[in-house]
Order: sequence, then structure tokens, then C-alpha cells
Amino acid sequence: MLILRPEERIQRADTFDGAGRDYCAWYHSREDPSSRLTRWSLLLSEYDFDIQHRPGKAHQNADALSRSFVRAFQSAYEPTWDRDLIREEQKRDEFCQKILKELREGGDRRAREFKQDEDGLLYRKNYHRHDQLVAPRNMRNRILRAFHDAPWAGHMGVKRTLASIRSKFWWSTIRKDVEEYCENCVSCQERKNPRGPQRAPLQPLPEVTTPLQRVSMDIIGLPFTYKGTDISSPFRTHLRSIPKPSRCRTKKRKR
Repeated sequence: MLILRPEERIQRADTFDGAGRDYCAWYHSREDPSSRLTRWSLLLSEYDFDIQHRPGKAHQNADALSRSFVRAFQSAYEPTWDRDLIREEQKRDEFCQKILKELREGGDRRAREFKQDEDGLLYRKNYHRHDQLVAPRNMRNRILRAFHDAPWAGHMGVKRTLASIRSKFWWSTIRKDVEEYCENCVSCQERKNPRGPQRAPLQPLPEVTTPLQRVSMDIIGLPFTYKGTDISSPFRTHLRSIPKPSRCRTKKRKR
């Protein structure tokens, strides 16, 4: 904006070229300006200059703040994993050792879904994409934190977090673990809107102290139809009856 320019530059200039739309020249023609425009007019009236509009396409050094921001931005950073550490953890993992044993013996049919590379790392074959490292149990929490809590991860939802992890790792309960981790993430619960309708807290009914003080009744409609449907009352209400004395008029016979 014009008022953000240094004062000495405005005082020396006889003509000021504004970039973008003709906002500065527009507010002079206002017959009933708002309070904000009035304050701007009073501030700019101290300087002696003329305003000339320059279109944005003719402005070579346009201000970046007046341009639309770029939406197509994607971080190329990915966490690095120590292959030696993964290999050592796979040696301690019971499931990984079972699969490696079956690969050496060639017995179980399920073992054909896995392979071992030249470095001794266990992979799960993925014919649609690249192979996935089998994540040992002791490293799963670390993987979840890296693909969900890290600044570059951005605390994404279940779908995106699961897709990011599956691009590198695999384990049998990966979907269940990702859903539980995202659901129990404190930052996500504080920042995102609550899922499901808001329910009012239940208020307990007062305690019953005498017989027949409160009588409840479930109202059921007609019997089941041939389609198996029925009618029931979706609400419950309690009626309160209080005895109230009333005067009775009696007629006396005259003797």
C-alpha cells in the first residue's frame, strides 16, 4: 500500500505510480468514504504528489504481496532410516525370524510374499509399487511418529498417513495401528473439529423413595408386519400426579 512507503520517498516524488488495481486513485472519488478511508485521506493530504495508476502487466518489479500465492508446493524431504538398525531389529523380531526361516526352508506358501535382499533385510513383495520393508515391532512407534508427528508430515489423517507409511514399510496390523495412533494424537484432537454429533451430558433422575412415586411405561405399537417392521415410541416421558382437594356442593332436603 501507499502509506507503507517511506515518508522521505513520498515527499521527494511529484508523481507516484501504484501497482495493481487503481485503489489509490479510487478513494479520492468517494463521496461518502468510510472512517478508514477518511484517516488515509488525512494522512496522505500532508504530501504533495499526484497518483497515476500503472497496470500490473506493465509493472516489471511488482510487489510479491500483491500476487496470488502458489498452491502447488510439496516438500521433498523424507526421513532417512538406518539400514543396519533395521536389520538388527529384524533379527530380534519373532515374526521376521519366522518368515526368514520359512524362506530358507521353502515350506510355507505365505513366505513367497517376502524376500531377503543382499544386505539381509526382509522385504514384502509389492507388484504394483516398489517392495516394502517389514517393520519390526520395536520400530513401529518410531515409524508412526516420523510419518505423523514430524513437522514435514503435518499431522495428516488416517488415509494420508497410511499411504505415506506404506510407501516404505509394511506390517500386518498397519491400518489398525495408524487408526489408533491418529485417534489418540493430542495435537489432532485439539486442532481438528470433533467427529460425530455433540451430545448433551446426561442428567440422572432424582432418587425414588416411596412406592409408585415414579411409574415408567414403554409404549409399543402394532405387531410386526410381514416386512419385519414395527412401531415403537422413540421417547420417554414421566407424568407427575398430585392430589388436589376440591369442594363438593351438597343439597339438603327441606323437612
